[in-house]
Amino acid sequence: MITKYIKYGALALAVLFCSCDKWLTVEPDYQVTDTDLFKNAEGYHKALNGIYLTLSGNGMYGKELSWGAVEAWARVYALSNSQTNYVSLRDLKYDEEGPEDYATTFWQTGYKMIAQTNDLLAHLQEVGADMFYYKEREKNMIEGEALALRAMIHFDLLRLFASAPALNDAKAYIPYVETYPSKFNPPVSTQQVLAKAIADLEKAKGLLATYDLGSKTDSTKLTNADSRFLTDKSDFYSNRGIRLNYLAVTGLLARVSLYAGDRDKALENASLIIDYVTAKAIKLDNSNPFDNDPRMRADILFAFYNPDLADTYSTYSKEGNAVTTYLVLDSPTLFTGNNYDKRKAFVRQVTNQQGSKTPVLSKYIGTDGVFRDGLVPNIRISEMYYIAAECTYETDMKTAVGYLNTVRKARMTSGYTLNTSMGTDEFLSNLTAEYRKDLIGEGQMLFYFKRRNIPIVYSGSDTGFIHNGNLKLNIPDSESAI
Repeated sequence: MITKYIKYGALALAVLFCSCDKWLTVEPDYQVTDTDLFKNAEGYHKALNGIYLTLSGNGMYGKELSWGAVEAWARVYALSNSQTNYVSLRDLKYDEEGPEDYATTFWQTGYKMIAQTNDLLAHLQEVGADMFYYKEREKNMIEGEALALRAMIHFDLLRLFASAPALNDAKAYIPYVETYPSKFNPPVSTQQVLAKAIADLEKAKGLLATYDLGSKTDSTKLTNADSRFLTDKSDFYSNRGIRLNYLAVTGLLARVSLYAGDRDKALENASLIIDYVTAKAIKLDNSNPFDNDPRMRADILFAFYNPDLADTYSTYSKEGNAVTTYLVLDSPTLFTGNNYDKRKAFVRQVTNQQGSKTPVLSKYIGTDGVFRDGLVPNIRISEMYYIAAECTYETDMKTAVGYLNTVRKARMTSGYTLNTSMGTDEFLSNLTAEYRKDLIGEGQMLFYFKRRNIPIVYSGSDTGFIHNGNLKLNIPDSESAI
């Protein structure tokens, strides 16, 4: 048995190898000692906010796990040969430098943040509610968000590094780390990871309900889109849209349950969100046009906030760039083929350095080329309708198509009604198309194709890209992680 220590920033991860098994030791990293950090409520606020801030960086959900690497992997972009790291990932060449670097960052940053959630949770159990301004409700909020973060990070590491459940691969790929300090954590089966994530989310959902639904004022902070995303990001108790709030955790629970193959639980949680829409507490964004708000802010349940988004995204999208620097949309006609679809605002034709037009994704800049803010959507209402539709079509096609039509009505000015008596193949084709149109640039399409174990749809092939289930990164070994 050989023990080697690796570093990512100030993070120390120890990976022990015994035969083919990987063992993981994770340590958090704070700027001050634990004693100083957790001596008051503000310390808990800082610790929790620090996790969100790290996850919102370009190497994680602020870019690569939203509109960057995972979208290139899903063939959303028509890449140039000079975009070598993305090309390698697209072509499933996981042993090449680019994919190995992504794998190392995702793995190490993910487990670092898991360690910090576990450290926070451990300290939280040692203090009373009187430390916090809102007493038990505030303590519940912090615990609920930490549990939800732990579940979400593990879930996405599973989707990145393990085979899809549909392949019935019995191999254990990743550990589910629940304690701090934690020294030896053997990988567990995919179903165990999913079961633990679902358990964490169920507990988080109950805890967060006591805060987010505690009063009419609290509920308004959650259900009103303007209140969910305030300009002032400094108020710990507001801006629930950039924190894993009750509705976001409910949506995440639906997503994880569907990946686990538990359609009943997925439908139950997706339906809870849909009930909020039906009651007009929240809404699908039906702005007309979407030009000035292409992220459809009204139906974002949770978004990361990347303060560097404008500078980062402009590299790939601003006027006058060299053609080879753009992230060129692979299938712009997906949006522009229907003049009634307001999502055509997701495509912006920019003039490149050579003077010709190039189609780029305008979700983060608007068709006028102006950046609004650093919001990077991660969970939105429309996905709940798609989940409900997928959970329903085999037993009630009319209801399933009705879910798709509800989203289409919000997104289109006319011609949105699909035939409710369509066959299975036509329904699944429409479901895929709606996913592609609504969630583009948000990092979910790769995992949709992976979960269903179907070819990746792109413009270069009538049959799609056949991946044979090979949509998983290599788990970093001691050498590539040093």
